[in-house]
Amino acid sequence: MNKSKKKFDFAPIGKAIKNARVSKGMTREQLCNIIDIDPRYLAHLENDGRCPSMDLFYRLVTYFNISVDYFFLQQGQKTECTTEQQALIHDVMKLDTDMVHCLQGVANALLQYKQKKQ
Repeated sequence: MNKSKKKFDFAPIGKAIKNARVSKGMTREQLCNIIDIDPRYLAHLENDGRCPSMDLFYRLVTYFNISVDYFFLQQGQKTECTTEQQALIHDVMKLDTDMVHCLQGVANALLQYKQKKQ
């Protein structure tokens, strides 16, 4: 039986981990001391899309409170977010309702500006 298996692209999650680490002002070495892995290995996870063990994956996403459902549910669909958009989504999830409404107003104003410019 020749079933073609779809390989999961870990690169977007690796970039989200890197963005979360950088936004916390952490160096690779600092994070590696906390989670007990080699900095070169973390660099491969963040930059090359290497897939970690399930245990390490869990430790990283829970440490940074990264929601991974988007990454798993969106794989293979036509609409994909850029790394910057994924980082923004991650940050928006931390906002309270009033802040989200304010951000929505800014987003609407930007979209209107873009539409007028075209």
